Amino acid sequence: MGARCWWLPAALSALAALIFFRDFGIAWDDPLQSQYGDRLIAFYATGGADRSYLELNDLRYYGGAFEMPAQWLTRVSPFTPVETRRLFGALVGSLGVLGCGALGGLVGGPAVAWLSGALLATWPTWAGHAFINSKDVPFASAFVWAVYFLVRLARSGPRLRLVDHAGLAISSGLAMGTRAGGLVLWFVYAAVAMGAAVFGAPRVTLEAALLLGLALPFLAGLWGTQSLYHGFAQVAARCHCQPESRQCFLRRLVLSWSACYAAVVPVMVFSLWEVFSRV
Repeated sequence: MGARCWWLPAALSALAALIFFRDFGIAWDDPLQSQYGDRLIAFYATGGADRSYLELNDLRYYGGAFEMPAQWLTRVSPFTPVETRRLFGALVGSLGVLGCGALGGLVGGPAVAWLSGALLATWPTWAGHAFINSKDVPFASAFVWAVYFLVRLARSGPRLRLVDHAGLAISSGLAMGTRAGGLVLWFVYAAVAMGAAVFGAPRVTLEAALLLGLALPFLAGLWGTQSLYHGFAQVAARCHCQPESRQCFLRRLVLSWSACYAAVVPVMVFSLWEVFSRV
């Protein structure tokens, strides 16, 4: 079944979203995030004249790739605004599961695709946060699709296909439109494109460059999460804010740091094994 139904975990994840989205209430930052989405819509609707989105705490440092469509959907959806945001977020999480499976199938075959999607879909943190987390899960979902198209580009050799460039542009744009951490994708893309277009590098070289771009940030995340936590804790300690706000910021920092790589961990391990097994 794994060879034929690698997409099944994503489908079951979407089905769970349709069944359980009404069971999730209001997240602690829902009112502020909803207001941010409305103000971003107003910014574009007025041709940039309405800049009230700049006044909402530090949200101006985040993109609105999720908040804008989520708020637009609340205006046309038959459900309540809260229910609409829960459903939309969970479906975005299902797209992340599908992307993880697609990436697994690309580098390891249908069985790896099924296993990667199943592991992510059944991870409690992912399954729960998909309903209520409007930053980390959308970012990770877009990120894994960008990695998928990067792998396709790396494997295409000097003949780079337009569909892969378009897919990378859309997915990485959505990632960067959610969190600035999506910029790391373009450093990897630069290495792949340079090797293919300028130097005509062989396929194994392109894959090595791609995997290096994935492995180093991931290893840095494993090694540096605690250091980052304590480092930002010192910075946050100097801020004039309540201790509860500092703790919430630090928790979200660590979650964000790990979420963007959580979706690619299984397939990255198989990718590294595939490359080294040919040596």
